[in-house]
Amino acid sequence: MPENILQIASTLKRLKLFEGLDAVMLQQVAAYAQPVSLKEGESLRIDGINCPFYVVITGKVRYTLMQKGNNGVSYILKSGDFFGADVIFRGRKKSFSIMARKPTLLFGFKIDALR
Repeated sequence: MPENILQIASTLKRLKLFEGLDAVMLQQVAAYAQPVSLKEGESLRIDGINCPFYVVITGKVRYTLMQKGNNGVSYILKSGDFFGADVIFRGRKKSFSIMARKPTLLFGFKIDALR
């Protein structure tokens, strides 16, 4: 797991999502990254309030968007994929759950910090 801002910035640089950022910008984003490690089978549930933006760094997760009246809609996300962007792009908070399909490293970013 990356342990400092330079290592996190180097990790982010390899992802398509951040390819347009220069070294200074990558370090600024890296300063707000909060690493989250999940073991295989471990879950994370986000209720939509203060929902962070997450990027899958390594591993694979099942992302399930909670919907009223059913079990929700699920997607498999892998390295470079992201979730929790609904607040950034649409101004909407959504509830979802994540289950690691194998050991996974996520970087979480608080929305206010990204703005």
